Amino acid sequence: MYKLLRGFPVAAFGEVYEIPAGFMWDGASIPRFFWRIIGGPFRPEFMKASCIHDWMCVNKPPHSTSAKAAEYFGNVLRNCGVPKRKALLMVKAVKWFGPKWK
Repeated sequence: MYKLLRGFPVAAFGEVYEIPAGFMWDGASIPRFFWRIIGGPFRPEFMKASCIHDWMCVNKPPHSTSAKAAEYFGNVLRNCGVPKRKALLMVKAVKWFGPKWK
């Protein structure tokens, strides 16, 4: 588990949210079997996106859905340097196997 030392703002779904200091998350939820292909759950380029996505799954911000949160996750991955194909694969996995809400 990781604990966020400093909070940071996130602009999503027409709002600005604050992910607070102290928020805890477990990195990217990547099954060990896929670590050789995708990378481990604690790779630096995955951490911000996984933190934001986990916060969204817990808090379900207004105007969000699980599908929108997955797309946002992909955008953050890309902004953190994850190659497009890998980010798309990770978004699909989150949409198929991650938490769902409307």
